[in-house]
Amino acid sequence: MKQATDEGFLGDIRMSILHPATFEKEHPGWVLMAGQKVELNWELGTLGVTQLPDARGNFLRGMNMGRDGDTGDPDGDVRSVGSFQQDDFKRHNHRIPIYLQHGNWSSDGNNWATQTNYAPETCAIFNEGGNETRPKNICVYVYIKVY
Repeated sequence: MKQATDEGFLGDIRMSILHPATFEKEHPGWVLMAGQKVELNWELGTLGVTQLPDARGNFLRGMNMGRDGDTGDPDGDVRSVGSFQQDDFKRHNHRIPIYLQHGNWSSDGNNWATQTNYAPETCAIFNEGGNETRPKNICVYVYIKVY
């Protein structure tokens, strides 16, 4: 297998469809980002031991970095790089008007007189769907450069 010419910088992240055994053999210094502790090394020496984030099965999200408004990460700049964020649903409402129709037979029994009224009734909204909210996606391995 041909190696890439640019092997990246310490802390760079790459995604690949190559299995970790193959990727790490072909790209020394890169490891699967799986929550393990690693010693970050550079040409001038060791930068120390750090706990990697566990990217397995998670989507990566860009750091907010001062982005204003109602877009981007709702946690803003308070998150630290590499921190995990639990899944969530944006607060929203479901409004379902319910109309009740009722009627009576006329006194002669020949006509049905109907009347439709709005009634502040409650209704059940059933839980439907899968185990998570997610966009369409393709599964890849996530690697990080550690030396």
